[in-house]
Amino acid sequence: MMDNKDFVEFLENNGYDNDQIANMCREIEMKERKTILAQHKFAISPVTEHRAGGDIVRWRTNLPDKEGKKGKQIKKASRKDLEDAIVEFYRQRDKEDVPTFKDVYMQWREYHWKKNNSSNNTQDKYITDYFRYINGKPIESALITDITDIQLEEYFIDEIRSNSLEYRTFGKLYSYFNGTFKYAFKHRLITNNPMIYVEKKDFQNTCVPKKQKTAESELIPDGDFDAIMQQLYRDMEKRPTNFTYYAAELSAKMASRVSEIATLKWSDIDYERGFITICRADKYDKIRDENGKIIEKHWSIGLPKNKKCRRIPIDDSIRQSLDRIRQVQFRYGIVSEWLFPHPEYGWTHSLMIASCVKNKSKQLKLRKTYSNHGFRKTLNSDLRNDNVSAKTCASLIGNTPDVNDEYYYYDNTDMETKRNALEKAHKKRAYM
Repeated sequence: MMDNKDFVEFLENNGYDNDQIANMCREIEMKERKTILAQHKFAISPVTEHRAGGDIVRWRTNLPDKEGKKGKQIKKASRKDLEDAIVEFYRQRDKEDVPTFKDVYMQWREYHWKKNNSSNNTQDKYITDYFRYINGKPIESALITDITDIQLEEYFIDEIRSNSLEYRTFGKLYSYFNGTFKYAFKHRLITNNPMIYVEKKDFQNTCVPKKQKTAESELIPDGDFDAIMQQLYRDMEKRPTNFTYYAAELSAKMASRVSEIATLKWSDIDYERGFITICRADKYDKIRDENGKIIEKHWSIGLPKNKKCRRIPIDDSIRQSLDRIRQVQFRYGIVSEWLFPHPEYGWTHSLMIASCVKNKSKQLKLRKTYSNHGFRKTLNSDLRNDNVSAKTCASLIGNTPDVNDEYYYYDNTDMETKRNALEKAHKKRAYM
């Protein structure tokens, strides 16, 4: 019987009984057999072989080689046996030509990267995710034509449970498969796309619940914020030409990404019109081999994460920081286009700035280890709670209003402020 689970399932779901299904499958198999034998271009003929016990008749033909020319000769006791061997040969050969999921995924990934001009960091994320979720799993080596929606659902459930995936993280994994099968269908590698039957939202309840983030868990309290800044100032006095401290200070005031702060140049500072232009960011590029092992690492400079330039206004506090940096460079005879030069690397790399902020938290034994991301969320939330719009805040820190709402805004107003606001609202009512 023809091995076609999808076809059999379709017939069963549409009321066909077992005998009807068996007859239809046999009919399809016979048609496929005739089609295969019709394409076999080498002669099928009997040959008499002389044996000690008497002559016997065997049937022979030649199978095509990889170039389609006459290749290996095979013989069988009957014509039916020979035709069975011919049909099996062509079926196996066709299977060998079918790409695996891995083959198609790699094709789609290269196409996707090129189409979207993906950064090295983005490409590295795809590579590490592949080794985390797909490499070595049965689905990796499965023929792209054999993968069903049931197999995909089972695979997704296993990955969600074994990796404790939240819905947002699962969405990325889902997108890899969705992209791969769309690519396969578009390029006629498959005739049916099983992913159209696999809805992402159906896995929402299977995913691990999203961790609730609060102002207490995400923002830097005023006391800790001030303590970090004061420690940076003490470090500047001890090691005045270590520009990591100055970069960390300015990152806290501007709420910009460390990769953007690291690559600031004096030409980006417009004192006359009162703003700083953010137009570049550094990147730590990692090159991996086919096994996911890092074989090369280097720094490069490109556009900011959102691929857009933006302007940050210079207020008195930011101006003081800029003046301090300029005075230090003048005092120690440092001539550089960079705000934060480094004697070995040219500019102070973003990882050095990020590590500095974390190290200050540990050095001061604060309640948790803070990061530059905490600075960004804290300043953004301060602005939002002072009734600055999401659109304005997003333009300042370099994201979109939707992202700003979901990941960067936390209510950090104290209880007294909320109490006063509530009392003000109540006084407008008659019951007061």
